[in-house]
Amino acid sequence: MAYNPFRAFGGHWRPRSIGESLKDFAKSPSWLNRLIVINVGVFVGMWLFRLVAGVVEFLFQFSPNTVYHRFCELVSCPADPAALLHQPWGVVTSLFVHAGFWHLFFNMLMLYVIGRIFLKYMNERHLLAVYLLGGVFGNIVYMAAYNLFPAFSGVVGTSYAVGASGSIMAIMSAITTYRPKHQVNLLILNPISLATLTICFIIVDIISIPDGNAGGHIAHIGGFLFGLIYILLMKRTIDGDKSLETAGRRAKKDKYYVSRESGRPVSDEDYNAKKHQDNVRIDEILDKISKYGYSALTAEEKDFLFHYSRK
Repeated sequence: MAYNPFRAFGGHWRPRSIGESLKDFAKSPSWLNRLIVINVGVFVGMWLFRLVAGVVEFLFQFSPNTVYHRFCELVSCPADPAALLHQPWGVVTSLFVHAGFWHLFFNMLMLYVIGRIFLKYMNERHLLAVYLLGGVFGNIVYMAAYNLFPAFSGVVGTSYAVGASGSIMAIMSAITTYRPKHQVNLLILNPISLATLTICFIIVDIISIPDGNAGGHIAHIGGFLFGLIYILLMKRTIDGDKSLETAGRRAKKDKYYVSRESGRPVSDEDYNAKKHQDNVRIDEILDKISKYGYSALTAEEKDFLFHYSRK
């Protein structure tokens, strides 16, 4: 069901309420919506866990944030490969963990906008694959950078990556590589191409590495590289999927029915035309019965009426 920000009300149009928009969102079980729900659910769950952990820490006199901090480490992706051996799931679980509300908010907003563009050209299976594999690849690039470059040698053992931004950059890179000229409407600027927007994002990531959150920017670059590689390797498969979807829509549009008379398939158009003719004939026979009685019908008319009543 297509999203419509307005609805009819008393003969006029008014903006949809937040509740109505959420209902539409919930009724669309796409993987884009599911990914957003999972991310939000994890965030809420961790927030509740933090509250409970605070009570436990107080009652048992643990150091502040010990329980919650350790749990966050377990679901994050460590920069140290040795630490990853003890929690290999971190390369995946970290893709659904966010450091704060605004971190979650802007990531989910970006995922929703870019994800909808992605689904205009590719199916949900590709969206899920790029989200997961692109995010994992971004984490691997993050780990490699932290262990290769001297700038990070002093913080490898205490650095962890969280967030869906690497996955989102992979989705953005993939759809940009597939449809670089797709126009994006921004609120304060004229429409610009996806290629221009993505290039601006990746340039900002590169030049922002020395200014803080270096691991996040590096993971973005990793996601960008994965999206590019994914489309180069999968373009034929994606084009094939589109051809199958197009053929399926045509087949659904040109439905066929089996004729009772000949036993052969007839098109939807021919079926509707025949049905209209039968309805006209029935009306004529019923008019004749009302005027002259059933006995006035010919043998052919009685036979037609008998067979039609059995349909």
